[in-house]
Amino acid sequence: MKNFLKWVVCVAVFFLAWYFFGDVVLASGEYAYAGLFAAGTVLWLVNICLRPVLKLLSLPINLATLGLFGLIVNALMVELAAWVVPGMAIVGVKGFVVSVGMAILVSVMNMLVGKK
Repeated sequence: MKNFLKWVVCVAVFFLAWYFFGDVVLASGEYAYAGLFAAGTVLWLVNICLRPVLKLLSLPINLATLGLFGLIVNALMVELAAWVVPGMAIVGVKGFVVSVGMAILVSVMNMLVGKK
């Protein structure tokens, strides 16, 4: 059940970002909603499989920056999820700021879901 809620959070974050920042988070074509679902699912899978490995590899930098580099790793996971799905894009410098915001939102929501 917890994994399902984390998946819902990932999908909801892409929908919220697309709704509020439509000029930055681009979901094109007639299958825009399917692309947002796919991007949320890819983000969920990346957070399960790839993120722990990257957190471990970036541990020295994370310690040196007192944990702030973790936001960059999470934002890169969001960018990766959007890049993998065809028809999805997070564009520009403002797009990376939106990715950091999405990463913060995913982290906070997953933290709330993870509590019993």
